[in-house]
Amino acid sequence: MKKIIQALALITISLTMLSACVSTTTPQDDDVFTIGVIQFVSHPALDATLEGLINHLTNENMLDRFTIVVQNAQGDPAIALTIAQQFVSEGVDLIYAIATPAAQAAFNATTDTNIPVVINAVTSPVGAGVVQSLESSGNNVTGVTNAAPLEPQLALVKEMLPNAQNIGFLFNLGEVNGRVLVEEAQRIAPLLGMNAVVIGVTNISEVAAAMGQLLPQVDAVFNVTDNLVASATAQIVELAKQANKPVFGSDPNLLNLGLVAVDGVDFVALGEQAGAMVIDILINGTLPTDIPIGKPTNTRLFINQDMADALNITIPQSLRDRLGQ
Repeated sequence: MKKIIQALALITISLTMLSACVSTTTPQDDDVFTIGVIQFVSHPALDATLEGLINHLTNENMLDRFTIVVQNAQGDPAIALTIAQQFVSEGVDLIYAIATPAAQAAFNATTDTNIPVVINAVTSPVGAGVVQSLESSGNNVTGVTNAAPLEPQLALVKEMLPNAQNIGFLFNLGEVNGRVLVEEAQRIAPLLGMNAVVIGVTNISEVAAAMGQLLPQVDAVFNVTDNLVASATAQIVELAKQANKPVFGSDPNLLNLGLVAVDGVDFVALGEQAGAMVIDILINGTLPTDIPIGKPTNTRLFINQDMADALNITIPQSLRDRLGQ
């Protein structure tokens, strides 16, 4: 079993409702609200945002006020739009859209309706065109961004690999959040004495060739949080390991797939933030435009000691101090 060291433990509660319909028993004198969930694709981070939503509704003793219908778009924006349109035609009370393409689909499908949309795991809601600003959407959308500060994440790479000069990035050319992240990386990396080497792909079948092009040019790879790259994490890690190159990232849910270290966000906590918004909208009657976009409140350090050992990487004492060792 892989040994994973983490500064703060994430508590994982199993869900058996992914890609399924969840119904609850409701008192006769209470309204039951239907939430239509569009999850763009299955991977641990997105699964965790749904888990967090359920956690919050449960902890607030309100799960019996909701019927939750979960649909998975299998990574296809066209399917995401079809699901969103189906939810609109069925008259759901709220759409919970997980990941940027799902958020865009929900936004487009609800433009001429009064159905509120709560988004999550969207790196750049403004860049995705679903809100006018992070302070006030100006429409029927609110939610949570997973955009943790990139500088400390890249600083972690330099702290673990002081001699690293080039860091590689794969990103999905068709997904705005990946593009935003690599543009930010190209700005920040030189400030830390590194160069960002960037290669775009359009589908998962291109990942192997792109990694073959990227790995000879870099000292390490950083796994950005777009959905295509996240879905290909195991393949990216295996190819990098064969080249004796570590892969870093910002999603602790992907650490077990072989990332060497993460200074990232807790996606369950992001789901819990979204759960509070759902209650505020459906129970309290608050308009989405009056709820600012939520942000991660902090980052957490996680180190995969087994992978570090396999790649002959020594964990600096400064990082061990953060882990309390």
